[in-house]
Amino acid sequence: MQKLIFLALFLFSLTTVASDLGYDPSADTLKQLNESALQAKKEGKYILVISGGDWCRWCHVLDDYLSSNENIYKKLTDSFVLMKVYSGDDSPNEAFFSHLPESNVAPHFWILNADKEILLSQYTHVFEKGRSSYSDEVFTLFIDSIEKYKSNNQRPQGK
Repeated sequence: MQKLIFLALFLFSLTTVASDLGYDPSADTLKQLNESALQAKKEGKYILVISGGDWCRWCHVLDDYLSSNENIYKKLTDSFVLMKVYSGDDSPNEAFFSHLPESNVAPHFWILNADKEILLSQYTHVFEKGRSSYSDEVFTLFIDSIEKYKSNNQRPQGK
């Protein structure tokens, strides 16, 4: 009986942790985008759309990395309004993603301006450090580069 209770609590904790990532399959992505655009316009930021889900190992790594790295998270949120969008084989967000450059990996970044124009599609594997983290140096370079382009009214380049 104790094993059954432990197993139930363990499985519940997994679903609780997964839902904390912020990739909500039932979210209204159009509403999210409109709210993010309003906030970006008000705060003079870009929108960073991040695709992923609780099924994605690197999405968990990204969440852990940003949660434990206050400096990088601050730099990121100082420059971007973050918008997480659920993606997956069962994705209800196909219509949303059809307006963005295609990506078949997660997490993936798209940068939009406050007018919802796509500025950059960025694969996140370039930020990876080893098999279970991200590079502070590469993340900082990415954020600083985007800020430089923004201050010069140029379009960023990425892959």
